[in-house]
Amino acid sequence: MALILLISFSTLFMTLRAFLIVIGTYKDPVLASFENYGEEQIFSPIYSLMIWGGAFFYVLLFVYFGAGLIVVLGLLLLILGTAFKDYFQHLLHKYHTSFRVLPRWYFDLARRTDREERRRIAYLWLRLPYKTRLLYNARSEHFHKWVDLVLLSITG
Repeated sequence: MALILLISFSTLFMTLRAFLIVIGTYKDPVLASFENYGEEQIFSPIYSLMIWGGAFFYVLLFVYFGAGLIVVLGLLLLILGTAFKDYFQHLLHKYHTSFRVLPRWYFDLARRTDREERRRIAYLWLRLPYKTRLLYNARSEHFHKWVDLVLLSITG
């Protein structure tokens, strides 16, 4: 029973995390994707929201409704979903402008900056104090002002 509760809470946590990324309230994973050298990784939280939301849904089905057969089918779908990841990465690179729509601040940032500017923004994000990052996560208008100041310092 403790294992089921642990799995339930972990899938709920990861689903909420993915949802906060999609709505633009949690910016750390998106900005962390800018740090990599080499080819730019296009970040899309839709895939993780889909996988973790499906996992949470099937854990709830198993715990609250005792739907054993449905859970087995759900696990098969989850395995197929993880196998779909490579194809999804291919789609991300092919149609990168379509997948950068969510979160909205990411779309705006990708549209007005180049790769090097985004990398500098990501590294400067890491240097911010934790409370400041929480403020910028909660208020996108403050985050946009901070990005403008970073861009001015880069070009100036």
